Amino acid sequence: MKCIIADDEYLVRFSILDMLEEIASEMSMNFSAIEQAGNGEELLELLEALQPDIVFVDIKMPKVNGLEAMERGKRISPNTCWIILTGYAEFDFAKRAITLGAIDYLLKPASPEELQSCIESVICQIKERKISNRIRLEHQMNGILSDSLSGDDINERGYLVGKVVLPNRVGDSVDEFQAYTSFVKRLRTFSDENSDSSVTIGVSSLDDGNPIIALEGTTEAILSRGVAEFDRFLSGFSEVLTYCSTEVVRSLSDCIVASNQLVEKENLDKLIRNYSEKDTGKIITNRLVNRALSILSESFTNEIGLAQVAESLSVTPNYLSYEFHQKLGKTFTQYITELRLERAKELLGLHMHTIKEIASLVGYSSSKHFSKVFKQNLGVTPSEYLNQL
Repeated sequence: MKCIIADDEYLVRFSILDMLEEIASEMSMNFSAIEQAGNGEELLELLEALQPDIVFVDIKMPKVNGLEAMERGKRISPNTCWIILTGYAEFDFAKRAITLGAIDYLLKPASPEELQSCIESVICQIKERKISNRIRLEHQMNGILSDSLSGDDINERGYLVGKVVLPNRVGDSVDEFQAYTSFVKRLRTFSDENSDSSVTIGVSSLDDGNPIIALEGTTEAILSRGVAEFDRFLSGFSEVLTYCSTEVVRSLSDCIVASNQLVEKENLDKLIRNYSEKDTGKIITNRLVNRALSILSESFTNEIGLAQVAESLSVTPNYLSYEFHQKLGKTFTQYITELRLERAKELLGLHMHTIKEIASLVGYSSSKHFSKVFKQNLGVTPSEYLNQL
C-alpha cells in the first residue's frame, strides 16, 4: 500500500507516520511507500508520481488548500482514497470534503484507534475495487474475444497483453484439466493480490484454451511494476511459455489480437495436429465449452441457467450438458455453484454486505436457498463461515 501524509505541520505528519508504522506492524500489512507533503503543491506533484492508495490531507495548507488539492488530485489519481485531517473549527469544511469523495475524516490530534479504523475502511474499499476492476477488465477481454465488444479504451489507460502457452494442454483428461484450472485460479489470485491503484490485471482464455493476462494502467506503472511481478509469478512454472506484446498501447483489442497470433515454433506442429481433420470434433467441443465458460464468467451473478446459455450458443441444453460434463468432469450446475460460492466467500471476507445482499449479488433470489447451497457445499452456513474469518 502506498500513502501520502499532507500537512503543513511537521509534528502532525510525524505523529501520523509513527502511528501508521505501528498499525502496519500490528496488522501484518506493508506500506511500500509513505511520502510527506508540507503544502498542496507538493501533494499534487507526489500524487502524479506515486499514484497512492491513500492520502491523509490537512484542509488548511499553504499554496493549495486541502479541498482544492483533493478536487484536482482525484483527476490525477482517480483510485486514491482520501482521508481529511481537520480541527473542530474546520468541521464544515470536512463535511464538504465528504461530498467531494473523501471516505472519512480525522479530528486532530487523531488517536491510534481512529487511525486504524480509517485504514481498515480503506483496505476494504481497495479489496472491493480490485475485484470490481478485475471483473470489468475480464468482461472487456471476453467481449473482444467473442466479437461483442470493440475494446476501444474508454478511460485513456494503456494496455499490455501476454499469452501464456501451456504445452501440455492438448489432452482432455480430467487430470490435465484440473491442472489447467488450478493454474488459472492461481493466475486470478495473483491478479487480485498484485492489482493496485496503478495497475489492474485480468485473466481470460483464448480459443486455443491457453490463458492470456492483460495489464491495464499507465505505461510507466505497467513496465516498472506489472511486468516484473508477472515474470516473477511465471518463474515458478518451468513448463510455461510466455509471450508478451512489446509495447503499451491504447487499444485493448489490438493487444489481444497480437497476443492471439503469437505461436512458439516448437508448438506449431501441435497446433497443426489440433486442427487436423481427425481432431475437428474435439476442437469444436472445446470451443463450445470455452464459449459457455466465457458466458458464465460474465453472467454467473445473474439468474442464469443451462437453458439460457444453450440458447445463446444455438445448441440444445442436453447437448451442452453432455459436452460440459465430458470436458470438465462436473455438471453445469456444479460449475456455476462453485463460481457463485467463490464470489460469495470473497464478499463475506470484505465484511461490507449482509448475507441477504450477498445472496442477491451472486445470483440467488432467495437468501434461504443460498444458505442451504452454501452449507451443502462448504459444510458451514454463511454466518458460521463469517464467524471463522
